[in-house]
Amino acid sequence: MRELLRTLIVFILVVVGLTACNRTQPVYTVEDTRIPKPSEGLTLDQIKDNIIQAALDKGWHVDDVGPGELRVTLKWKDHSAISSVFYNKKSYSIKLDSSRNLKEQNGQIHRKYNQEVQALEAEIDRRLYRPIH
Repeated sequence: MRELLRTLIVFILVVVGLTACNRTQPVYTVEDTRIPKPSEGLTLDQIKDNIIQAALDKGWHVDDVGPGELRVTLKWKDHSAISSVFYNKKSYSIKLDSSRNLKEQNGQIHRKYNQEVQALEAEIDRRLYRPIH
C-alpha cells in the first residue's frame, strides 16, 4: 500500500513539474466583454479614455487607430506583443495581432502574453466599474 501511494505521489509530482515547465498556452483572447452597468451612460470617447488609461497603467503603449479601435503594444526585454482593442458602447474585445519572441505558433503563445492581457482586461474592467467621466 505504501509503495502504491509513493508511486502515485511521484507520478503527480512529475505531471505537475512537466506542466509547470510548459511555457506556451493557447492565445488568450477577450471576446465581447460587456461594458459594466456603471459605464453604460458613458460616451464612446469616455469608454475609450478609460481603456487607454487602463492600458497605460499596465505599461502598454496605445495608438488610436480609429473609431472603436485601439492598437496596444507591450515590450519587455527582447519580447513584444501587438494587440487590437475593439470597443463600442456595449462591449470590448482584445485580440492578438502579432508578437516577437513569444513562441507564437499554431494558436499557442508564451504564457507571459496571456498574463499581460489578463492583467489589462482586469484593469479595464476595474476602470469601467468606476469610470472616469
